[in-house]
Amino acid sequence: MRKARSTGQLKNSLPAPIWGQVVLCILAATTLLLAYNVVQRDGKVWHAVAAMLLLLGVFQWCVDGDAFLAQELWAGILIALSVCAYALGYWPAGLAAGFAALLWRELALPYCLIAAFLAWRGGRRREMLRGVAGFILYALFFAYHASQVSKHITPADRFPSSWIQFGGLSFILKTCRMNVFLLALPSWVSGIYLPLAILGLIGWRGPTALRVTLTVAAYFGAFAIVGQPFNEYWGLLCAALLPFGIVRAPAAIGELTHAVRQALPQRRIAEPANQA
Repeated sequence: MRKARSTGQLKNSLPAPIWGQVVLCILAATTLLLAYNVVQRDGKVWHAVAAMLLLLGVFQWCVDGDAFLAQELWAGILIALSVCAYALGYWPAGLAAGFAALLWRELALPYCLIAAFLAWRGGRRREMLRGVAGFILYALFFAYHASQVSKHITPADRFPSSWIQFGGLSFILKTCRMNVFLLALPSWVSGIYLPLAILGLIGWRGPTALRVTLTVAAYFGAFAIVGQPFNEYWGLLCAALLPFGIVRAPAAIGELTHAVRQALPQRRIAEPANQA
């Protein structure tokens, strides 16, 4: 009876889930505004507007039923917020958002490692020291969390099959569909959306481009190997980064076409000389 009462008191003391949803929506709205500034600074206004619309397709999950309870959604929004904060020069906020994503979901670790690598590469000692402190705190938190969870797990609770599935491109395409706009369209549209996003990221230049491109490459590289068929929701971790590549895809295609056109005349001139 005492245990039941204490459980009931605990439930009554906890805030309603709606407050968590409100916090997530605030984070998403903040990310949306920062992303607009990031894209507009490096591109055109219509690029920024298009990026915002595509991001809305990802952030729609914040108000779609109980999807806001997904840890991957929180981590993905925090990763996108971190990227935008770094891009606008607010590195302490970017660092904090990155480690907040890691606390929400350990799958945010690749992004945090990339952020640490970029800090080391750029010689940013203060950021590196704070990052090391963040990793130590997370390691302590994870150890405590694992010790508590292990007390409640039995052999029957363990997942029967391995997470190493080598899903390859098929699974990657499923993960990139974690945008409500793509879900509403035929699956083959994702086969166009993903290459365009990657092409746009490859053609993008600058420190923000490197951060986003490395993050997307890390996650898709991991998804090609790890993940059950039902884990496509892991795509929420980087779904908010793909619009940065999509809006730059037209420029990347134009540059690629120009480079090919420049190369063709040279080949035509060189061929007769080689034949002679």
